[in-house]
Amino acid sequence: MNQKSESKKVAVIGAGPSGTCVAKLLRDQGLQVSVFERSKFPRFSIGESLLPQCCSDLKEAGLLDQLDLDEFQFKNGASFLRNSERIDFDFSEKYSSGMDHAYQVKRAKFDKALADLVEESGVEIRYEQQINDVKIENSIVELTCVSLPDGKSYSEKFDYLVDASGFARVLPRLFSLEHPSDQEPRFSVFTHLIDNNKTKMDRNKIQVVINEKRKDIWYWLIPFQDGSISVGVVGPLKDYDENYSEKENFYRFLEDSQDVKTAIQFKDWENTGFKKILAYSSNVKKLYGENYVLLGNAGEFIDPVFSSGVTIACRSASIAAPLIARQLRGKKVDWEKEFSVELRRGIDVFKEFVSHWYTGVLADIFYANSSNPDIKKMICSILAGYAWDIDNPLTKNTRRRLRALADWVKIDKQEPLSESHT
Repeated sequence: MNQKSESKKVAVIGAGPSGTCVAKLLRDQGLQVSVFERSKFPRFSIGESLLPQCCSDLKEAGLLDQLDLDEFQFKNGASFLRNSERIDFDFSEKYSSGMDHAYQVKRAKFDKALADLVEESGVEIRYEQQINDVKIENSIVELTCVSLPDGKSYSEKFDYLVDASGFARVLPRLFSLEHPSDQEPRFSVFTHLIDNNKTKMDRNKIQVVINEKRKDIWYWLIPFQDGSISVGVVGPLKDYDENYSEKENFYRFLEDSQDVKTAIQFKDWENTGFKKILAYSSNVKKLYGENYVLLGNAGEFIDPVFSSGVTIACRSASIAAPLIARQLRGKKVDWEKEFSVELRRGIDVFKEFVSHWYTGVLADIFYANSSNPDIKKMICSILAGYAWDIDNPLTKNTRRRLRALADWVKIDKQEPLSESHT
């Protein structure tokens, strides 16, 4: 650490994975870091099935290996179920190099463990602090905050600001950065179950189940180390009925999936209740500005289907941290090229996978009877989060390559693909 670095102060909004990851990386660069978190930890959060790419970024930040990983469910891949037909993707068979496993975590426990480790490294975390205003003048960031326990307002100045506030999206709201998402509005309803271990399930994989009547509705089953399971349903927002409760909506969609009903029939509800997120996809006009940057969901959130949210959050932290440190040392940074373009390169790969998922085309590719093992390895790498691997052909011209694969499947099956494949 040098004296110049030590005198620079960085504020981070949010103590989720992107916030703690970037805070730890910046502290390791010798910067003073203060994290402002509105909640009191531990607290519930969605985004429970991690990917190897995410774990790799946490490992590089010096966080993963310090966790008691035995407390979290080991994850070695993903299973997809369509009309009771199952296909497995094992991360050890991926195309890309890097970690071949991850973990499935209750975020209340996981996020608290990360935050505690970051505090031990010298980062200040202030819980129950709400950011009400942000002003940036002459490269100085001034935050106006409210301490929620006592209601007192105060201001503080910093040299740089990182928005890792997730769905709260603090800076996009304050700076009018919101931009319509190009994803169709969708809903998600979810809860936790107690698994009585009366049904067989590979607990080392997330299970994604496609609705038996509609390809644009799907379900997740995420096993946890303590024997419980996260279960949720996702579908078009227009199909969510506000006249019903979250639980009633959940059961409405459950009726169309015998696979999910079979999987959860011997399980009891945990005392967590049912939760919903409506129109969850989001985007922004830009990911950075004068002495600030947006990470993870504060910038763009696509969809939960491939568990990309926390991965994009941690990847954005890993890309941004060295750039922030460099700028605060007086060096030039091309934020458009080095951050925005680089981050969106992987995001765009995930977006193509998501788009082709909801048309049914990607599932057709997954289930192709004569699936090429090399293609499956490339797909497996994306499902493992390695959307930034330039050596994987599927990360370049992703739309064109997926459409070519879809045409191959169509020829192989000698029957028309889904109508929306155009």
